[in-house]
Amino acid sequence: IRMDVFVAVCDTADEAVAVAGRALEAGYDSRLRSHCLAVEQAARRVGAEVGCGFLARQGFRFGIQHLEMALCRDRTDVSVPIKGLTGEGYRFMVFWDTDFHMFPYYLLTNPRQARNLLLYRHGILDAARRNAGKSGYRGAQVPWETGLTGDEETAPWLNLPEREIHISADVAMAVKRYVDWTGDTAFLLSHGAEIAFETARFYASRVEWNPRLRKWEIRGVGCPDQYHTWADNNAFINRMARWNLEWAARLARMPALRPVLLRIGMTASEARRFASIAKALRTPSPGRDGVIEEFDGFFRLSTDIRGVSELYCAHAQAVKQPDVLALYLPFRRELSRGTMQANFRFYEPRTLHGSSLSLPGMALAAALAGLVDRAADYFERGTRTDLDDLAGNTSLGVHLAGYAVLWSALVFGFGGLDLAGGGVRLAPALPQTWSHASFAFNWRHNRALVRLAHDEIEIAADDSNPGSIPVSICGAGRVALAPGESRRYALGRKV
Repeated sequence: IRMDVFVAVCDTADEAVAVAGRALEAGYDSRLRSHCLAVEQAARRVGAEVGCGFLARQGFRFGIQHLEMALCRDRTDVSVPIKGLTGEGYRFMVFWDTDFHMFPYYLLTNPRQARNLLLYRHGILDAARRNAGKSGYRGAQVPWETGLTGDEETAPWLNLPEREIHISADVAMAVKRYVDWTGDTAFLLSHGAEIAFETARFYASRVEWNPRLRKWEIRGVGCPDQYHTWADNNAFINRMARWNLEWAARLARMPALRPVLLRIGMTASEARRFASIAKALRTPSPGRDGVIEEFDGFFRLSTDIRGVSELYCAHAQAVKQPDVLALYLPFRRELSRGTMQANFRFYEPRTLHGSSLSLPGMALAAALAGLVDRAADYFERGTRTDLDDLAGNTSLGVHLAGYAVLWSALVFGFGGLDLAGGGVRLAPALPQTWSHASFAFNWRHNRALVRLAHDEIEIAADDSNPGSIPVSICGAGRVALAPGESRRYALGRKV
């Protein structure tokens, strides 16, 4: 006996009945064909392929499919929950995973829809202001976990809402990436600058002055590694906060954004204070060995990480997922290749992969550090997170953010894509065990497909592009890639 059950999830019962009824009328086989067609169309648009073993290719495509299914394309009052709608883990809440880890994927594959994710954050900005006010701070403290209302939904007994504060800068950085990579500067006036100013206000009220060092500090934070939930001067948090303050100070000097300043009651002196705090904010830097201390006192913790668990971890140099290494993508232009490799080699044996972000995060960090074969190992293992149920919790929902980070490892790591500086740079390096790879990206609403092999790079611009793409391959001079044009390079030279 075969029974086909059609379920529709909608805002109203009438709408759900109508949608399910149409599916029933079309029949299961028809709906399956439509689904497969949609998956194929999305795969072609994303253009991401990896020339490695079947299991890794299968897992990677599985992840891309779920990232596509998780995005709501016609609403601005919802975001992408940490597990999409695939399971009830984390109660369909939105975390930093969406803004920091998933957003680059959506921005470069579907920029118009990525804008909606920022509109969601702007729409709940008042709730973030209230969240900051509850702890006596100013500006907008973006909640660690939130949903439709924008209120903090983290269980209070975890004592995390007051300390997981990097998410405010994560959201601001998503705004910056959107504006830079799409060229949509009007978004700053309508929505983005307000987010930048209010998150900077939060950090300006959150810092504490250290008179002995004559430096501003950020104390009592929860580290992104998630094993150390009470620390001072975390490298990732302080660097992100400093960036947020610096960017807001620069924006405040733009005459076009004066209406935003007036609307939120921000003065020129407040903006100057942002810059002053940023200049004197303690930001852990590489030591003589090139290693950045994750937070004050991390190097003094025990190196014995045996027996570390969620409840027994703060005493040791153990990290659940990349923390310092998460600085590589946003700040790779200020970190030398040697510094990246030194930190990767220091933190790799201390990383216990207690999170689904860990294997993908290590793949991205290793690829950016030039350790591409090490990165390939982490990449391929990370693709099997859900299909092999590596953590034993896939029944609670798939691990969306990890797949987005794997995509970043492909695009920014192996592909060497760099969009800073008003153009496109590519400096690829394929793992030895891979035969090829490809990915598509959008730069200022111009789409290009990149195909990689060990001896050749090809970049092809779509026929329908509204303009040309300024491209530099392997350090060669910048060229304008016209709509429909394709170029191939071997060892940095055009073929």
